[in-house]
Amino acid sequence: MNINITKILQKALGPLIILMLAGAIYVAQKKIGSTTENQILPNGLGNQCEFVNLQCRFTIDDKTALAIFTEQPVTEESITVRLNLPADLVIQSVWIEGDNMYMGKIPVLPDQIEPGEWEGWFMLGSCSEPVMRWKMLVYIEGRTAPALLYFTTTS
Repeated sequence: MNINITKILQKALGPLIILMLAGAIYVAQKKIGSTTENQILPNGLGNQCEFVNLQCRFTIDDKTALAIFTEQPVTEESITVRLNLPADLVIQSVWIEGDNMYMGKIPVLPDQIEPGEWEGWFMLGSCSEPVMRWKMLVYIEGRTAPALLYFTTTS
């Protein structure tokens, strides 16, 4: 009798362990995913944004900020970006980096037009990727981490 129970347990134990392990992995991934989805970036700037129709909205201290390209970004051409921030904030620096491929750090040269309104230009290098994803980092005085604004170019 004990031999039959042992054989049944041996046959069932392997699939049972695999099922339990798969369940534990599923629960762990759900926990990690829900933590990152609800996480507010510690930079106080709110969530990062993606340019859609040449615009990218993000928040700074619960106030809306806006970045606008004057035209579709193209490699090896001068590109102008306008940044509308709450009037009391000052841009320290703006940089662009390749997100899906290292392209160095490209400076954006912003000038303050009036309080809260900035305009700057930059040039992107060409890339072997057919679709290049870029990350614009906007550093604000008095804050340690930048706002992250994403956009793409195609070749």
